Amino acid sequence: MRVQARRFRCLEPDCPRLTFAERLADTAPPAGRRTGRLEDLQHQLGLAAGGEVGSRLAARLAMPVSVDTLLRMARRAGAQQHPATADGRRPSAVRRRSMAARARRQDRFDEAARLHAAGASLRAISRQLGADRKTLRQWLRAGAAPSWRQPQRGSVLDPYRDHLERRWTEGRHNAARLWRELAALGFSGRDAIVRSWATERRKTEPNGARAPRTAGGKPCRPPSGRRVARLLMAEPLTLSRHDWAFTTRLLEEVPALAATVAAAKRI
Repeated sequence: MRVQARRFRCLEPDCPRLTFAERLADTAPPAGRRTGRLEDLQHQLGLAAGGEVGSRLAARLAMPVSVDTLLRMARRAGAQQHPATADGRRPSAVRRRSMAARARRQDRFDEAARLHAAGASLRAISRQLGADRKTLRQWLRAGAAPSWRQPQRGSVLDPYRDHLERRWTEGRHNAARLWRELAALGFSGRDAIVRSWATERRKTEPNGARAPRTAGGKPCRPPSGRRVARLLMAEPLTLSRHDWAFTTRLLEEVPALAATVAAAKRI
């Protein structure tokens, strides 16, 4: 196919663009390397057959295209079909289905409102849209299509958030100890709830997401389970100052572990 486009020259001396090419909007986009029809065919090939097979099939059909181009066209079409949310992430499959269903309900409500404003009866609107008359009556009375969004429920942790914030500012950052304190106050939730709260709370602090570091600035890696067991079973006088402080703090934080270590040493 041979396409001929006209080029125009501007007679204004101050015009930044001296020449203008004729646009072929019905044939190809500006700076396009293929027509809209060819791009649609290649896009459908990429979706149906994939990259390698689609490229070979396109070559047999006299419209050669590379594997990378086919995959790029398929990804671009998918991104246009499922745009990103406000936080920059693509919605999940469940979220996309919910959005599509909400859009269909909104379109049906808009059409019902238009027909009702034009004087059509509920029976006629119901017959035309294929919707129940009671449903249409409720929608028109409410003035909007239902969203059916579930109300946000409170957390079992809400009555204890002030206590957690106060203890956190006092330097108590151990989730297990915080959970035991809440349990003594009547908290009925699991310790995982408090751990999740502590994790999110730690992220809000400066450098909260960073791993703890030693005095030399290197990342502080937690000891292995075998090393912890060896330190706990060793005599305190044989430990270094750092290891002694670590085991002492560990036994203070986990009283059940202290009882287990004491029983093991008596054997």
